[in-house]
Amino acid sequence: ESHTASLVAQLERQGEELASLTQQVRAARESIQFVSSPGVLTVDLAGQGNLVESGARVFWDRRRDSWQLYPDNLPAPAPGRTYQLWLVTDAGVKISAGTFDPQAQAAVGGKVAVPAGSGNVIAAAVTDEPSGGSPQPTTQPFLLGKV
Repeated sequence: ESHTASLVAQLERQGEELASLTQQVRAARESIQFVSSPGVLTVDLAGQGNLVESGARVFWDRRRDSWQLYPDNLPAPAPGRTYQLWLVTDAGVKISAGTFDPQAQAAVGGKVAVPAGSGNVIAAAVTDEPSGGSPQPTTQPFLLGKV
């Protein structure tokens, strides 16, 4: 009887592992489809200042107003802080694309719409902001890249 219970528990664990792996494969497939879609812009963000060894790559789908960011060698934000992605226009407008935690997963993503009359997006930047993000950047970008 205990042998049967042990086998049932083992099957349940394997079922949970299979479900987790299936979810990971689905997420990987969606990421590949996203980054390889026609019209998706790729922006390489270079580390600034003392984070010169850090970087990120942003894939921005302007048609769907969505983005994915792949961080590289980013330290975790300090307690009570978060990282925020910005799109910067030639008119000097800074548009928040959202906040992210680089430790959460391999890729992070979100939605961003560029309001009419804001100008053309010429750069993307990441700043360190208070938890929840800021309406406008409160620190200098530590990651920066031209679009």
